Amino acid sequence: MIFLIFLERTTLFLGDTAHAFASGYDLRSAAAVRKTFSGFDRMIGLERIKLVHINDSAADMDSHVDRHANIGKGKIGAEGLAAVLAELKESDLPFVLETPPHGSGKDLEMLKEMRESIG
Repeated sequence: MIFLIFLERTTLFLGDTAHAFASGYDLRSAAAVRKTFSGFDRMIGLERIKLVHINDSAADMDSHVDRHANIGKGKIGAEGLAAVLAELKESDLPFVLETPPHGSGKDLEMLKEMRESIG
């Protein structure tokens, strides 16, 4: 029992937008992101997320398919990804961008613009 408590307190998490979306967590709007993050906070504690893997999803929500799309071109969309950035604006979490190679420079620029518009 003590070992399980130890594991629960020391396990850290990677937040992955495409995986969360493919698992049924709605990230398509600010309201949906707030609800999803509130649920994550209750389940695991947001302070235990130490890295964010941010990408759009070519697959539908709850499809259980991990297919990345260029930022703003997938099923999560620009509004949802901007909402994720806004939700995490006070954190100093590192982000990893993984998108199809034909748009990676544009994807990074789009995320920078989203982040700057948040303030």
